[in-house]
Amino acid sequence: MVLAACARPPDLIGVDDPDRPALLQTGADRQTIYIATTRAASEADGVFYSGIRAPDLGYASVVVTIPPGHQPGVIERARDLPPDPRRHFTVVEPTVYDTDAVFVAQLRRALARRAPQDRTILLFLHGYNNTMSDAVLRTAQFVEMSTISTAFWWPGRS
Repeated sequence: MVLAACARPPDLIGVDDPDRPALLQTGADRQTIYIATTRAASEADGVFYSGIRAPDLGYASVVVTIPPGHQPGVIERARDLPPDPRRHFTVVEPTVYDTDAVFVAQLRRALARRAPQDRTILLFLHGYNNTMSDAVLRTAQFVEMSTISTAFWWPGRS
């Protein structure tokens, strides 16, 4: 039991509960996180990108739902899958962009939907030994501070 308490939480990207879809949860905030990464794509469920360096920069986005009653500065993260969007952050709708031009066009569209005074971009660079889920969830913590959130994910031993 002690080892289970120390285990890394599961990756969450693209893991949704079909009985409680995250995007249908009332009262949950949503934040699109745009991602640039030097990691290679992964085939593993919930992982999205592996810890292996990619030959080229990749671009993606995800939607993070933030549960009703969220406490600022806290990540209400699921310890078991699937996450419950009523109580946990969820990371759904992973999208990979084929080119940097498509990625930039998406960012421009997102900015254009905002009032001029709300067109700020937060760029989050994660620390060492973080998973993609860690980086995305940490970025989503800043949702109140930025209108458009981006994260750069580098191969830092996760």
